[in-house]
Order: sequence, then C-alpha cells, then structure tokens
Amino acid sequence: MKTLFRNALSTALMLAAGSTALPALAAPENLDPATWTAEIEAAFADVKGYSAVLVNQDGYVISRSGGMAGPGNSMSWDHYGNVGSVQKMVASLFLLRQMENKLGRGNVPAIHAALDTPIHLWMPTRVQQATPNINKQITFRDLLTHKSGLRTEHSSGNPFIDFMAPINQADHGVRDYENTNIKLLTYVTVTYGAPHILTQVNNSIAQFNWSATSSNIPQAIGTYYWGMVQNQMLDEAPLEVFSSCWLADHIAEFRNAPVARMYWSRNDALDSGGWYDGGVEAGHCKGQGGWYWSTRMLARLFRDLGTNAGVISPALYNYMFDPDASSGARDDRLGWSNQIGSAKLQSDYGWLASPYHGGSHSIPWGNDIITGRAAVMRLPGGYHSVALVNSSEMTSGDIATALKNAFARSLP
Repeated sequence: MKTLFRNALSTALMLAAGSTALPALAAPENLDPATWTAEIEAAFADVKGYSAVLVNQDGYVISRSGGMAGPGNSMSWDHYGNVGSVQKMVASLFLLRQMENKLGRGNVPAIHAALDTPIHLWMPTRVQQATPNINKQITFRDLLTHKSGLRTEHSSGNPFIDFMAPINQADHGVRDYENTNIKLLTYVTVTYGAPHILTQVNNSIAQFNWSATSSNIPQAIGTYYWGMVQNQMLDEAPLEVFSSCWLADHIAEFRNAPVARMYWSRNDALDSGGWYDGGVEAGHCKGQGGWYWSTRMLARLFRDLGTNAGVISPALYNYMFDPDASSGARDDRLGWSNQIGSAKLQSDYGWLASPYHGGSHSIPWGNDIITGRAAVMRLPGGYHSVALVNSSEMTSGDIATALKNAFARSLP
C-alpha cells in the first residue's frame, strides 16, 4: 500500500519555492517585519522544512518558509503538512459553530448551558444504555477542557470502548490532556449538528445488531464528519479555506496542492520522507488529528476569529479563553491545549498568557519514524500566528515559543 501511495503522491506534488512574503499593509502596533522574519529564520534553522505565518484581523500578513518539503521542493506556505493535534482546536471551533447555528450567533449564555449537556444523550441508544452511570456526568465542556476523567485510548481507535469503562470519580473535573476526549467529540458533534444521522445509525444498529462498542458505530457516524467541517465551517470563512485528512484524494489529487513529506531529522535523505493518510487508515476523518493544512489556509481560518467575520462570534471566541483571567479560570479554557506567558506582552497588553494548541504526529515509515509538528497561537492586538515543521528537532511547545518570541521581540 505504501508503494502505491508513494507513487500517487509523487505524481501529484508540485514545485513551490520558499519565500518571505512581505505585506503591502503597514503592520499594526508598529511591529517590525524584518525583526519578525529574522527571529523566525533563527528559531527554525535546524529543521528539515518549516513555514510560519503571522496575521492580523485587519488583513496584515507576513510569512516565512525555509528548508525542504521533499525532493526538489523548497517549503512554502502553500505546502500542506500534517499538523497533528492542532486539528483538536479546529474540532473545538466546529462544535461551538454547531451550537451557534442552533442557539444563535453570540448567544453565549445559551451556549454556556449547552456545553454542560451530558454527551451520552447524543450517542446512539444502544451506547446510552450501556454507558456506566458514573460516565453519564461527562459533558461537552468536559471534552473541550480535557476534564472528563477519561484516561485511556483503545488501540483500535474506537473511543466508545474507552467510554464504556467507568471513570474514577476523583479524575472527573481534573484537567488531563487525552486524545479520547476529542475522538469522542468527533461523533457527538456530528449527531448534535445533524440529529437525523443519529436516527439513521440507531436504525442500522437495530438492523445489524451492532454492540455498543462495535467499530461500525464510529464509522457510520464519522463518515459525515469531514464534509460537515468543510461545508458548515471552513467554507464560511471570508477567504477560501480547505483542509482534509484524505491526503491523496483531497489534497494531492483533487486540490493538486503541494505536500510536505514527513521526516525525523533534517539530515534525512530527501527521498526517504513519507506521509500519513488518515482517511485511508481510519476510513473517515476524526477531530483529534491526521489532517493536512497549509499555513496559508490555517492562518486564513484563524485570522478573523475575534471579529464579526470569524466562523464563530467574537463573544464566543473570547469566551474560550480570557488572557487576563486568573490561572484557575485559564485552566478552564475551551479547546486550547496550552498557554504561554511573556513579560513583554503582559507589560504592554496585560495578557497573563497567550493560548496555543500544539500538534505532533509521529508514525513508523519503513524502518524509521517520521513526524509532522505544528502550533497555532492567539496573540494580542488581533494577531494570530501559525507554523508547521516536518522533522523532529522542534516540539510543538518549541514552535509556540518561537512564534511568541518572534512576535514579542518585533514590537517596539
């Protein structure tokens, strides 16, 4: 399968040169683009290939890409790369988008209440019946804050198996980052947004007598996830945004877009890099990772968040994280996996921390391991910054630190 996939992707890859794209607009906050570029170049100098973008809600954009995406391919901001768990942040936005569609854009009080709905109510009837009583307290909010109490991730990838195991009560309400939370979010977001799909799945369960932990259940629900995310959220962004976990079919062939191979080391031979096609591996896209984004597309999605043009309302986006809040309140952040402080940004803006979501996805490839890493970050002054790399020298936390430092050091 790897050989066929390797050949399909090789014919679809396009040559694209890495470059610094200087903006036509003056930078808000008197940010110095030359300093930002120099900081990015220095921070990302030791990876195989990278692309970083800084955008502002008024349309200002600056990017810098360097290194190699693959044989004959310098990295550019149009290269799609595996962003790993950065997709969890997109999945979080999509649930909130679905809630606004139902309850009204900007209706934060109603959404606040809806987030406390137990998730088992949006699962198939057979799953509801088999849910341990202690797990019936797990809510949408618990998934977004990683406070569900779930602590396992089944090797099959089926999160309903994990959901059937009783949690420890002491773990509920305690933040613990687990893939299973956003895996489950994939399926309950579909059924919440499209209840008729839940009806269809209930009918299939009755017809074929699937058990509560049958792999057919996540497959039957999950087949709708990519289309809903693309059509009901990404297509609603002001500028074109496209992403998918179907690497060969959607990115390389349908989009004819350049793809960054994954490596382990900057010293790896260019032709030794590989790919991960999540759609092929899992049969559908999931919320927790395996999606491919270019930094241009990812920056487009986040650029307008916090404004009336964003895919969720400014009020709801601000509700996800309050940079001025206490450490306890920031621990209740929705979606964002982490936060990072800056004395400069605290002094100039009063931000105690900037939220970010990192991603790292490493897989076997032949006799080696390959990886893709990324981060997206919200910054003061209406800025967001995103970056991806295609080797292991930087962790997602390192990427976030580099983005924060480049921004802060570019300010007067």
